[in-house]
Amino acid sequence: MILTEDRLHRLLDKSLAELPPPAADFAVVLEGSIAEGFGNPSSDVDFLLITPGDEELPTMPSLLFVDGRRVEIRTRSRRQLAEQFRTLEKQAARPGRLDEDLLNRCQRLLHSHPLRGHALVDEVKALMPRERFS
Repeated sequence: MILTEDRLHRLLDKSLAELPPPAADFAVVLEGSIAEGFGNPSSDVDFLLITPGDEELPTMPSLLFVDGRRVEIRTRSRRQLAEQFRTLEKQAARPGRLDEDLLNRCQRLLHSHPLRGHALVDEVKALMPRERFS
């Protein structure tokens, strides 16, 4: 990974300080090119904040510039992520019906790197085991 764990946590802390406080017991993962190992020094930093509840969180990411890096923070509830996986399963049962954006969102989460709330991250990722996704 091109950024150290400490650097990621500092970027996350500074980013979260710019946003309204999230719900208690939230989790955060790093996703995207950096998490998957093909990011470069100019890659943006993509965080996904996961809440344990069933609220309807905004689909548009918050865009920030922190310490010279472009940072995107997306938010999803556990329910929203479970619905993404269920929708993907339904679409996969009908060839030619897979929504590329949905497939991308699910893949990014499954290949993400947990930073906070590891138990919640594990719970959400277990909804679609990587073997099944493949």
